[in-house]
Amino acid sequence: MVRSDVEGGRGAVASEDVVGSGSDSVCTSTASQPPPASSSSQGSGVKSAPSSVGSVSVRGVGAESSQPQSKTTTTTTTTTTTTTTHPMGALGMMQQVKGRQDFQRLLEAQQDLICRYHTHELKAHQCGSILLQQIKVPLPIVWAIVRSFDKPQVYKRFIQTCKITEGDGGVGSIREVHLVSSVPATCSIERLEILDDEKHIISFRVLGGGHRLQNYSSVSSLHELEVEGHPCTLVLESYMVDIPDGNTREETHMFVDTVVRCNLKSLAQISEQQYNKDCLQQKQHDQQQMYQQRHPPLPPIPITDKNMESSPQDREAVLKQEVLNLNQR
Repeated sequence: MVRSDVEGGRGAVASEDVVGSGSDSVCTSTASQPPPASSSSQGSGVKSAPSSVGSVSVRGVGAESSQPQSKTTTTTTTTTTTTTTHPMGALGMMQQVKGRQDFQRLLEAQQDLICRYHTHELKAHQCGSILLQQIKVPLPIVWAIVRSFDKPQVYKRFIQTCKITEGDGGVGSIREVHLVSSVPATCSIERLEILDDEKHIISFRVLGGGHRLQNYSSVSSLHELEVEGHPCTLVLESYMVDIPDGNTREETHMFVDTVVRCNLKSLAQISEQQYNKDCLQQKQHDQQQMYQQRHPPLPPIPITDKNMESSPQDREAVLKQEVLNLNQR
């Protein structure tokens, strides 16, 4: 476990190694706390405000002033606090812990894309994380599974059934998923926000349902990675969610991270099984093609009246002669 606390109200960034079966999995969590209010201002709520990556925006968004009474004027300033998660900081810490040069090259090459899609502005009552999963399978196979908005149960073990209630499975579609009985929830209604087949990015947002994860939104991106000469896939999944009443930030992180981590490990297993199945089918196809090239089918023996009238022994002799003639060619 490596933990780094950042002063100035940016919260804490935690990095934890999680060893998966057959794949490397790393979890990096970003927990954000609002900075203390100054002595000259009074906090009166949390609102979203634009902020640069890796910074905290504290901005006065309004002022109310009362009319002078006995020559006295009172002004109240509202302070808005927004914390922005910095994915590259979390991923950089992960890379230092793992010492992976292939991760470092990927992060440098796709830094703009990662920052664009995995940067979340968190309010004081929200938390978020970014998790990673390396899968030893080429990207197209993994993407074919992840992009299926209508079939999340293929790799998400906590989902029992899924039904598209609006749309055709593209951006803007809404699905209703029913969960297994072992989780403290019944169903979830979710909307597809992003589906980019070129950049391999998918994002959805929770609209409601029988659970406590309000305003949950998730972004997953797939990145090509070469490890020891073999094509692999690196999956990044980040999320943000409201902290439920009665739960702490750490409890929310622990629960949601566990669910996402299980989904990513399951995705790795399903992808590897599909890849092995495809490789086996391709091998069998190649072997069949090679056998047909080496052993072309025998031409059909013409049926004549003479052959039909002859005895079985005569027909067998004719067949052997035809085979002998073919071999002599």
